[in-house]
Amino acid sequence: MDLLAAYQHFLTEEKGSSENTVSSYVRDISQYLHWLTSESVSPESATQSDVDRYTKYLLSLGKSNATVTRSLASLKSFYAYLQREGIVPANPAKGLSLEKVERKLPQILTSKEVELFKEITPHTLRHSFAAHLLENGADLHSIQEMLGHADISSTQVYTRVINPKLKDVYNKAHPRT
Repeated sequence: MDLLAAYQHFLTEEKGSSENTVSSYVRDISQYLHWLTSESVSPESATQSDVDRYTKYLLSLGKSNATVTRSLASLKSFYAYLQREGIVPANPAKGLSLEKVERKLPQILTSKEVELFKEITPHTLRHSFAAHLLENGADLHSIQEMLGHADISSTQVYTRVINPKLKDVYNKAHPRT
């Protein structure tokens, strides 16, 4: 049985995951399976120690914490699927985690900066759009839907950019508080 193909089918057909999610998870699992083969370990017999060694291996290659954290999420999902299908008795990735990844705040441009600068990346424009919507009263769920974020936490990062500005406005309006 081709575990990777079965897992990909599950993500696409049963779970309804986005194309990007399926692509990322399949790539992560493919790399993991290749590493397991080089270690003479089958995915069905891998232990938590094997998964932990794999994350350390990725870090030793210079992969960022964010990349390794995503790979670990892929492995947790893969093994949860295998466990649900009765292929493995337990999820060896469960309970493993890396140090908390500090999310970089997105670069936000003012409306004037958008007009002045010619070389603006689409991502910066997207971040600015979301931040300005939030600043002007749009709710997080609407912004999440517009940006196509699967998880609200991806959208909540904009509140960390906006909150200091709101505090400054509040402090100017209410200097004695």
